[in-house]
Amino acid sequence: MIKQIENLINNKKDCPVKFDNLIYVCQGGSHIAGTNDDTSDFDFRSIAIPSDDYVIGIDKFEHTKVVTEKNKINQFEDFDLEIFSFDYFINQAANGEVIPTEMLWVDNKYVHKKSDIMNLLLDNRDLFLSKNVVFRYMGFVKGCINRAFLPIEIVEKDAKRPDRIERVRKYGYETKFVMNAIKCLRICVGLLKNNQIELYREDKEELLDIKNGKLGHFDKGITEAKKVIYELEQEKECLLQQSSLPKRANKELVNKFKKNFFIKVIKEVYGY
Repeated sequence: MIKQIENLINNKKDCPVKFDNLIYVCQGGSHIAGTNDDTSDFDFRSIAIPSDDYVIGIDKFEHTKVVTEKNKINQFEDFDLEIFSFDYFINQAANGEVIPTEMLWVDNKYVHKKSDIMNLLLDNRDLFLSKNVVFRYMGFVKGCINRAFLPIEIVEKDAKRPDRIERVRKYGYETKFVMNAIKCLRICVGLLKNNQIELYREDKEELLDIKNGKLGHFDKGITEAKKVIYELEQEKECLLQQSSLPKRANKELVNKFKKNFFIKVIKEVYGY
């Protein structure tokens, strides 16, 4: 797969970075949680150190996404690669954004490329943990909940994936969105309890059972799903009051780290 990624990015004429610019490539989505199945697509995320034109010069690059030639994001036969410039990545992680934060906590078996300079980021990943990460996760959770219980008529009209329509017809609600909401709430609970993000789920079999209708069909399943989600939300709220995590990442410490990382890039990558 890494060779496919290399070919994809190097053949994209409008992409401001190439494979050699990437200091980190990891998987994302269901694979890093262990909740993938035959319908799961491949999501890859990466950090790049672009040429000095984009860092010291006047050119601008922060973030982009490249997809395979079919240009169908979230189709299981396809994959996409999200690319962050190192500067933008650090800013986003400091703001508690979910994807950059998760990238720092991916299990090594889902890391496909890692340069030595990336270890500096990984060794300081605790700098970016805060309650703000929980608030960002909750935005995703609310989105899942809003889409999980849509009537079949709306799903049939708007859904781009046939497996999604099939699940709503079979169970009366989108069990995958329910599974993802529960998974993310449990990640939040674990973060608030243990000050770490546990992406690979020990409860993965239970989560997959939820996707496969364990909570029940139609009204029974919807009621049970909402009950489980509500109980996790209540636990999360209690833990927010007790957690030792700061409300936001320490700006002074992050600034110091970012300056040191930038200096390292200037010296070791650009050779100034």
